[in-house]
Amino acid sequence: MNVSELITQIAFSASGKDVRLFYTLVSLKKVVEYIGVSNALNAPTSAKVWYITKVEYDSDPCVVRVRSLSTQEVLDNKASFFP
Repeated sequence: MNVSELITQIAFSASGKDVRLFYTLVSLKKVVEYIGVSNALNAPTSAKVWYITKVEYDSDPCVVRVRSLSTQEVLDNKASFFP
């Protein structure tokens, strides 16, 4: 499954979701680095209601690893969860 398919599944979930995407550059290409998903619509990124995923790439950039938290956390702290 690629990132686009994952986002599509989340976006059309029957339970309702708020999805936030954060981008970075890899080899001068803009790619999704973090995905935050919450059941609370319009939740602030400072609230502890987010499931956070980090997508890692090689230099091509192709996805080589995806890590997700199993607990809800503060989206503003996303970088501290994936050292």
